[in-house]
Amino acid sequence: MDGLRRLLLIVAMGWLCGPVAAQTSQPTTATTDVAAFARLYGVVRYYYPGDAVQGLNWNRFAVYGVSQVRGAHDSQALAASLRGLFDPVTTGVVILPERQPFPAAKPLAADQRQVYWQRLGYAEGVNRYAAYQAKRTARAGVFATTNHAPNIDIEQQRTASAQLLPAEATLFAAPPPGERYAEFPLGAGLKARVPIELSDEEAKATPKQQEAMATLVAKPASFADNPISADQRLADIVVSWNVYRHFYPYWQEVGGDWDSQLEPLLATIDAPATREVQRDNLRHLVALVQDGHGFVYDPRRPTGALPLLLEPIGDALVVAASADPAIRTGDRIVSINGVEFGIWAAKQASLVSGSPQWRRWQLASALNAGPAGTPVTLGLEREDRMLDATLTYQKQAPKPVPSRPEPVAQLKDGVWYLDITRASQQDLSDHLGPFSQARALIVDLRGYPTPMTGMQLLRHLLAEPEHAQWMHVPNDEAPFDQPVSYTGLGWNLTPAAPHIPGKMVVLTNGRAISQAESILGYVADLHLATIVGSPSAGTNGDVQNFYTPSGYRISFTGLRVTRHDGVTPFHLHGVTPDIAVNPSLEDIRAGRDVVLEQALKLCQ
Repeated sequence: MDGLRRLLLIVAMGWLCGPVAAQTSQPTTATTDVAAFARLYGVVRYYYPGDAVQGLNWNRFAVYGVSQVRGAHDSQALAASLRGLFDPVTTGVVILPERQPFPAAKPLAADQRQVYWQRLGYAEGVNRYAAYQAKRTARAGVFATTNHAPNIDIEQQRTASAQLLPAEATLFAAPPPGERYAEFPLGAGLKARVPIELSDEEAKATPKQQEAMATLVAKPASFADNPISADQRLADIVVSWNVYRHFYPYWQEVGGDWDSQLEPLLATIDAPATREVQRDNLRHLVALVQDGHGFVYDPRRPTGALPLLLEPIGDALVVAASADPAIRTGDRIVSINGVEFGIWAAKQASLVSGSPQWRRWQLASALNAGPAGTPVTLGLEREDRMLDATLTYQKQAPKPVPSRPEPVAQLKDGVWYLDITRASQQDLSDHLGPFSQARALIVDLRGYPTPMTGMQLLRHLLAEPEHAQWMHVPNDEAPFDQPVSYTGLGWNLTPAAPHIPGKMVVLTNGRAISQAESILGYVADLHLATIVGSPSAGTNGDVQNFYTPSGYRISFTGLRVTRHDGVTPFHLHGVTPDIAVNPSLEDIRAGRDVVLEQALKLCQ
């Protein structure tokens, strides 16, 4: 009888415990496993403030972490793998089944300093020469190089940086994070809690953590160059997705659900691949965020250019200028290496980031850049006949310019022309006298301005000082793109003599991006000129860069830009001209500059 009672009790317990066990484990795939690691990795990398992990090579750790979780196959094994990666070097990171409550949080000791991250945009440390900074409170600033630093000795920079931000310094005035922990789903039936604020004592590295870090740093890294291993390729996605998830300033304008993109991006990678294939995978990721500053560079792939200036006309690409005798202005591209242009353009459009108007111009850039030394055969339509021309991508290809007046020229009595994409600051200074006496000045901004020329010109157009804050650096203390506030910036321009009082006309098109749009923003919002042409690129804000584990450099927009009222969105919109003028194929072939012609009509 006792045996029967025991058997019934075992069956009952199994019936009661079965649902609980089913809740705590579920099958997973390699994609969901790596996605869970990615979500945890980004929060710990950028917001966990403990001392132990600060010397970690995070790109190498991304590859190692991917290799450890890919074979988990169920949520219990995945949780064990994640704990094995993060528990030895962190304090207070909790990973649980999604339906299990987190344990009670331990309150911070009131008498201890609080340690947490402050971030001005995306950065890996502090540098007095950079707009972007990252520093933990109650800890000295850690030097990080930046592509904005001047060409001075690295040791001088490091010393200056350490003196600039001692332990007691903060990057911005704000209370500590509202929540001590970040709690978020990992997917695969799991969730995580990560401390983003620690006491001074909690933040200190324990002997066990130091030992675990030494072991982790000593682990052999398995890196392949060409083909790139599947672990590296997945780690590239993990790192890139997280930078955009936590630091991209334009999710409000772009919309969409970036979290939902993670698993589809990871699912495309299941085997080693060439560097070109992986670059295209990363270009696809960057294209999804619609950022005109978004490019993927491969330092191990020397790039060349064609001696052509290409321009989008409708749905076509047309040669606007050529330094190759086999190709003429007005030739229309109909094929690339035997692939019909429409098919080629459709593929490239999926790999180009930015606004619709910028992507049209980027098709020209996509064709004009390629592996140095490799040939490309272009099928051309020239008026009433077809022909082929084979060119080679050159490291130092001639840069033809369209048929325009000299950079500074008097077009007719009282009407001057200034092309600030070609004229230097000295050219402007030398002609301020004639400009101040001119009846009209036509400023060509169909492209990127030469250094400081546009800013100097604006000062001679202003009637009074301006202090608009149209650039906004996010002040971050918590993950998932939740800035505490923004630091507002502007150029704070003051008028300069001589004043240029005549009629102003500015020419622009979709090639005008970034600093060109800063100038256009002043022109449009302060009503300094009539703008003629087509919409600008719709991308502005200082450029930041990061590197993936496989060595690709990805650029993106690091701060938020609005119109001069500080509110109206600029991203994807750009500046719309007052008078829209779009050249036709016939105009190009006839050598007509219809945008300049329209400007001259306004100056009559």
